[in-house]
Amino acid sequence: MSTAADVLAGVLGLLFLMAGGTKLAGMRMQRDNFRNWRYSDSVRVFTGAWEVVGAALLLIGIAVHGVGIAGAALILVAMVGAVYTHLVRVPEPRALAAPAVLLGASAVAAALLAATL
Repeated sequence: MSTAADVLAGVLGLLFLMAGGTKLAGMRMQRDNFRNWRYSDSVRVFTGAWEVVGAALLLIGIAVHGVGIAGAALILVAMVGAVYTHLVRVPEPRALAAPAVLLGASAVAAALLAATL
């Protein structure tokens, strides 16, 4: 795996391990956000688990060649959902930048990881 792919997988992995963990832990901010976006607590928990699994696969993929692609794909799908939420479901143009950047970063990670196969 290339150094760029390793670094990006590590950064995204740690970031989404924290983000998913806060959703799974039911932190007040996450509960409030999901209510504001009109999603149930079960969607919050599912999203948190999805992100933690994606993060774990990204981090494992640094050592086990090929596994990170699955993690990048999971994070990519999660960020498509986040962009949809901020763009369509409950329009929040100011909140759109972070998920859009993370969507792009996960697409780049998937491409870099696939290129190393």
